[in-house]
Amino acid sequence: MFHVDIEKNRTFPAMKASDDLVIVIPDDLIGHASITQLSEALVAYGASCPDIMAQCDFTEEFHQAAHIVACGNLTNNVVIERLYTLRYTFVDTFFPGADGYFIKTISDPFGYGLNTLVVGASYPSELIQALGVFTRLIETHEGDLTRLHAHQFNHEIPQPPDESTHNDLIQSDIDVWRNGWSASPFRGGQLHQYLWHFYLTDHPGWGRLIPSIFAGSIEPWLAERRQ
Repeated sequence: MFHVDIEKNRTFPAMKASDDLVIVIPDDLIGHASITQLSEALVAYGASCPDIMAQCDFTEEFHQAAHIVACGNLTNNVVIERLYTLRYTFVDTFFPGADGYFIKTISDPFGYGLNTLVVGASYPSELIQALGVFTRLIETHEGDLTRLHAHQFNHEIPQPPDESTHNDLIQSDIDVWRNGWSASPFRGGQLHQYLWHFYLTDHPGWGRLIPSIFAGSIEPWLAERRQ
């Protein structure tokens, strides 16, 4: 049987309000009421007040010391700028756009066993809205920040597939394997779309397709290597 050794533990690290947290915000939000309310919500489920700092004061060493909550977008937060460059997040002045927000926990992006949670918005007024949504999520999840996801945007996404279609969609992508990488689910199928829709929505209808397509691709890939 084919066996793969994964050197790094890829399970999602737990992230709680009671853990050491650093909240990194745009410079002009220091002292804003929304940040005070966020801090109070975290304290209600945590052991101490989280560290809150302007993005201009952030240094890379903090990634090794605590979970990070990064607020804003590519243009006003250096943490999000680095995540954006590494394709861990896509929050900028276009996405999520007007009247939108995007909140998502990123699993251990830098390999220190610590997560980064993005509270993203394209514009200042939308960021205040996003911070309010995040504050309510802390309360409804009782301080568990491990896999938070919330979104609001106007970008079109198809409806998630009905469960009755899952097997057909999975098999359709696996059947793409024909003579090389370009004719595989990773280049010629719909897997990249399923991954994108799952990232944007966290909907299990998309999420259930992805591991099955990966698992079903192992044998066709091995067969091509043997040829």
